[in-house]
Amino acid sequence: MGSRTAIPLHRDRQRVLVEHLDPRENNVNQHKGMVTHLLLGTGVRNDTCGHTHADWFTYRDGELYLQIPAEDYCRKDTRNEVCVNCDPTDEKPFYPKTPAAGGRMIHIGNEYYDYSTGERRYFGLRDRVESYFSISPPGEPAVGGFDMIQANASNGVSHKTVNTWVREVCTSAGLSKQVRETRLKTDLEPDK
Repeated sequence: MGSRTAIPLHRDRQRVLVEHLDPRENNVNQHKGMVTHLLLGTGVRNDTCGHTHADWFTYRDGELYLQIPAEDYCRKDTRNEVCVNCDPTDEKPFYPKTPAAGGRMIHIGNEYYDYSTGERRYFGLRDRVESYFSISPPGEPAVGGFDMIQANASNGVSHKTVNTWVREVCTSAGLSKQVRETRLKTDLEPDK
């Protein structure tokens, strides 16, 4: 089984993006913000992000978690009953790309450790998720929200749209595509 390698954002660029995504500030479109924040805070793959459903979130001991199912129905709004990445011949056509991802629990918190300042800071992912998907701890009322991330007023988002939205949010945060591209080339091809 292969493993995934990722080049993280530079700590200063991460801080800028987190500050831009602050749900208390409403700096970004709610759908684009949800996608970018969820990817940044959980590390899930684009396709998994596009399939994320409110049912995947659960509370344990007062903390919010995202539990990615090993398999699930494709709930995206499409003409063919499933999206282009799901297999229409399967009873439950959506499954994470790797078996290890199925069923894992990812903490959805409101704080992160900012390596650029050396302190814990407000992240706001839990606040955004609870508001967007209208979920709340047991015994607390939830107010209307979405079942899935919305694109064109439909449930679910394609991986291409996810890519586009993340780039747009980064651009609006002032993060230069060229600087990131140069860093990736340096980290991935240090001899060139």
